[in-house]
Amino acid sequence: MSWPDAFGRFLEREVPKFIHLAACRPDRALFSCRAYACRPEAESGAFRVYIRNVQWQRIREDVRSGSRLAVLLTSGVDNESYQVKGTFAGVQAMDTEDCAFLKREQNRIRIALPDMFVPPIAVAPMECVSVILVGNTYYIQTPGPSAGCPIPERSGTS
Repeated sequence: MSWPDAFGRFLEREVPKFIHLAACRPDRALFSCRAYACRPEAESGAFRVYIRNVQWQRIREDVRSGSRLAVLLTSGVDNESYQVKGTFAGVQAMDTEDCAFLKREQNRIRIALPDMFVPPIAVAPMECVSVILVGNTYYIQTPGPSAGCPIPERSGTS
């Protein structure tokens, strides 16, 4: 894996995760949007962040090849959360694997939070695109004394 061990353990947790994607150019205000799932790719260190196409239309002016992006992932059951900062590596239409992953994540939220009146997952895969971020810095965001600190350990080196 190319990410810290603590973050890897978080990714493996079978809990619903709520996600936000943010982009910013030096001359513009930060743009952040709700993401519907985030599929990590351990071999490459990349993350496929699924956002609605209409959100992509707004954020695309803030991203160019190599632009900085951040994704915030928060557990829906205990607020354990992490931020990944990295570089924009592209945007793609949803493929079969992306669609299946999004549906699994939506189902996970429905099972974990069955009494939610309007779940924050009401999006069809065909409404989304996959924004690819290659992570290189990982932060603890969970409330507490370590919030905002880089995760010190690295897989394979701790």
